[in-house]
Amino acid sequence: MIAQTYQCFAYNGAVIDSRIVRPGPHAHPDWEDFGKQVGLFRDWTVQNDFDFQTNSSLSIVVFGINDVKNMAREHPRENDTANIIALAASVQRNMAYLYSLGLRNFLLSPSTPIDLTPQATLSSKGGFEDRFLTKQLNERLNALLRTLSQRFEQAHPGANVMYFDQDAYIRIIYEWPELFGVTDIKRFMFMLKGEMLDRGRVGFL
Repeated sequence: MIAQTYQCFAYNGAVIDSRIVRPGPHAHPDWEDFGKQVGLFRDWTVQNDFDFQTNSSLSIVVFGINDVKNMAREHPRENDTANIIALAASVQRNMAYLYSLGLRNFLLSPSTPIDLTPQATLSSKGGFEDRFLTKQLNERLNALLRTLSQRFEQAHPGANVMYFDQDAYIRIIYEWPELFGVTDIKRFMFMLKGEMLDRGRVGFL
C-alpha cells in the first residue's frame, strides 16, 4: 500500500522574495513569498510528524508570474538585471534550505508566457511595448533559473532537479495547436448545470 499526501503552500499574489519585488495585492504577510512558504512547509511537517525525507517526496516549485508583472510595473529598467539575479539567488537559497531539511527531488516550473495573457498589459503604458517588456523579463528570469537548476543538482549530492519550461510548452501549443488536438475551440466550451464553467484567468487560451 502506498500512502500519498499532497500539500500546497502556494498562495495568490505571492512572489519569490518580497524584499526584492513587492507581492500582489491579495498576498497575505504570512505567505507572501517563497521563503515564508518554505517556513510554513517546515512547520507543517513538524506539527504533523510527516516524513518527507524519502525518494518518494517531490517538491514542486512554481513561480515567476507575479515577480515579472510587478517588476515591469514598479521598477526602473536599469534595475532589471540586478533584480533578476537577486530573485534567482533567492530561489537557490530556499532550495538549499529545503535540501538541508532532507528534500532531494525538485521540480522547478517557472513562469508561463505572460505576454500572451490579457493581464500582461501594464497600467503605466499600453499595448505591444508592455507585452514586449514582460516577455523579455520573463525569458531572462527563466533562462537564469534553468541554469540554476542544473548547477544546483551538480552542487548538491543526491539532488534530483527537474525543470519544466511552461513558457516553451505553451508557445508550442500556440504555434501548432493541431498537434495537441486544439482544432475546434467549440469543443472545449461546455456548460455544467446550465452554466458556463469558469476557466479562470487563462480562459482565453
